[in-house]
Amino acid sequence: MKLAITSWAVIGLCLTTATVRAEETPQSDFLNIAPCQTHNEKAEARAAKVAEKLQKAFVKADVSALRALAPEMETAIGEAPLPPYYAEKCDTRLFIYSDNLPSQLVLGVLLETAAKKNANPDGKKLEIVAKPASPFALISYGLAWVYADRKDYTRCVTILVDGRQRDPWNEAILSEYLFCLAQSGRNAESLAEAEKALENPFFNLTDYTRAKVLRHKGYALVELQKWDEAEFAYKDSLKFDGSSQLAKNELLYIQQMRAQKSKP
Repeated sequence: MKLAITSWAVIGLCLTTATVRAEETPQSDFLNIAPCQTHNEKAEARAAKVAEKLQKAFVKADVSALRALAPEMETAIGEAPLPPYYAEKCDTRLFIYSDNLPSQLVLGVLLETAAKKNANPDGKKLEIVAKPASPFALISYGLAWVYADRKDYTRCVTILVDGRQRDPWNEAILSEYLFCLAQSGRNAESLAEAEKALENPFFNLTDYTRAKVLRHKGYALVELQKWDEAEFAYKDSLKFDGSSQLAKNELLYIQQMRAQKSKP
């Protein structure tokens, strides 16, 4: 598989705040809020160091370094808080751990909607604090990459289910998750997840990731022998990444399969 390069910022997101009533904290597919957690600061510090090494390895596209980090990543994930979360409510403060700034817009929409639907007579306000993504999210992605490199796609999917709960709007996690689902033979699930991401108006996918998700969708459809839909997905992907030779090759493959089936 090709090495995926990510621009995750492990440290250094400016804090932003918003306010809504404390009792109006919404729950939805986009925002699952955990109760206030007791943080293991030593474990988080160790994880941050591992995540920093991992980030450097991704930037340098250093496959050997990524593979060598596997034991440290395994140890870090073993110390990660459970259940996995990316939002926690502590009294009148709601902490959001994510590096995807558009997700903050999603949060604002959800909180505004919740505030309109509910009334709180005591007037308490909930402060929203945006913080960098948990280092455990990046480590989940890195470890999943190692499993995919080993062709252990089942384990890759398992670790990314965890990672998605730690940073649900992360595009690198999404793309790798779709890849490992398909490689595990779970093409219907990969297709469903791809369509969910593409249709989610809150996800704010970049053109680069949208093209990748569409290619994952096309691959799943090819495996399901839905040729017309697959062709449309690959052509659609080229609108966002016209230089993709992979999409062009798959379109040729679809034409070849149609030609074979049309022979008497």
